[in-house]
Amino acid sequence: MATTPLIPVALYSDGGVSAEQFHYWQSRLHLPKVSALDDAAICVEITPCIEAPGFELSLSSTSTTTRLKTRLDFTQGRIGYRATHAEQNHLLARAVGLSSHTRKRRVLDMTGGLGRDAFILASLGCELKVIERHPVIFALLENSLQRARASSLTADIATHLQ
Repeated sequence: MATTPLIPVALYSDGGVSAEQFHYWQSRLHLPKVSALDDAAICVEITPCIEAPGFELSLSSTSTTTRLKTRLDFTQGRIGYRATHAEQNHLLARAVGLSSHTRKRRVLDMTGGLGRDAFILASLGCELKVIERHPVIFALLENSLQRARASSLTADIATHLQ
């Protein structure tokens, strides 16, 4: 029995966001639309944001027996805690030359990834320019920064990131 091959990466929404928002991300990321999460190995999922107005992007993998979901959030969880409790003697701070005697640093993060290191450095007062070349990871990072700027807990930190 032949099976239909899965689409490697696709865009999915359960209908909780507007068609305009969906089409914006579909054209920006150049991803096909799927009507069910099981139709693609990895889906960029668009869902309404519970904590603030707007929406959030996440990655969902259905290629395993359990569904894995990756969601970036700088306002809570481990990264939220690390950012609000970061100290000048943190290993990242020492790596960029921060100490109690130095002023703010300007940092260029050429491998932004999920933005965790950049957010911690921003919480220590560094001004950062973050570059991420993969369009899906960049979209996740950009979306999480928008939500961080809208949160009273992390708005000041997020202003240090571009």
